Amino acid sequence: ARAAALGRFLDYITAHQDVWIARRIDIAQHWRSRFSAD
Repeated sequence: ARAAALGRFLDYITAHQDVWIARRIDIAQHWRSRFSAD
């Protein structure tokens, strides 16, 4: 059931343009590049 739901979710988001499917490291790097540590 969970795998099927995940499959439907992935099908849904990949059917749309400009959706960023990010890993944790991608989010962390994006955050660090946008916001200072101050």
